[in-house]
Amino acid sequence: MKEIKKLDHPIISKLLFHPRRDSDQEKENPKNLLIKVTDCINVGCRLHLNNLKNPNLIYFHGNAELVSEYDEFAKIYNKFGINFIPVDYRGYGFSDGQPSFSTMISDSVKIFENIYDRLVLKGYTGPIFTMGRSLGSASVLEISNHFEKYINGMIIESGFAHIRPLFKLFGVNPDQLEINPEKALNHIDKIKKYSGPILVIHAKNDQIIHFNEGKELYDNSQSKIKFCRWIENAHHNNIIQQLGINYFKTIHDFIYDKIE
Repeated sequence: MKEIKKLDHPIISKLLFHPRRDSDQEKENPKNLLIKVTDCINVGCRLHLNNLKNPNLIYFHGNAELVSEYDEFAKIYNKFGINFIPVDYRGYGFSDGQPSFSTMISDSVKIFENIYDRLVLKGYTGPIFTMGRSLGSASVLEISNHFEKYINGMIIESGFAHIRPLFKLFGVNPDQLEINPEKALNHIDKIKKYSGPILVIHAKNDQIIHFNEGKELYDNSQSKIKFCRWIENAHHNNIIQQLGINYFKTIHDFIYDKIE
């Protein structure tokens, strides 16, 4: 944890995170849930729960996104028979606090515990899947190392295997900040430890997180049930636009064990 906290350097936080706040109207949405991660910090998520027996997808979104922006996608997931639960980070949407790398990682564990317990308590008996897009890949990989026996599968979209390339993209020299990226955040080790079903989605023309990052995550997975979807003619932020309804069908087929 000491090495991860080094990633909370003000320069990194300013460059890496782009939090936005929700409108007052969005804050009052009845589907909202605030999850206590510390005595004074709550992180928001939105519960699009359609059926007690449906599979449940807990989703950690990318940077500069908000759970409130996923309402239309949630309708599609629900039509595909999936309960959809997108999660914000500190400082995003209607969440408290300010984002940092270490708290994003530690909060993900508490958030999963809370959502899992709530689903069980409310009688949602369907299997539970986690999904992380871009920045959210860090959250789901952390969850996979703590709760593998409680999740039925993991999806990583546009995820990163190493953090050093992100430093380079933002013009940050980790050596000058006395940070060892390999010790601070080693996604390769985490994905090697996870043995459950996994789906990796990545655009071949990703200009932010190179395609090789997604391929390295997939290649290092030790799972006996693993799938990849490499998207031609797409970049970091337009995979859904390129695939259309087939994007949601791919996720549905993985969750319902129909993917080939």
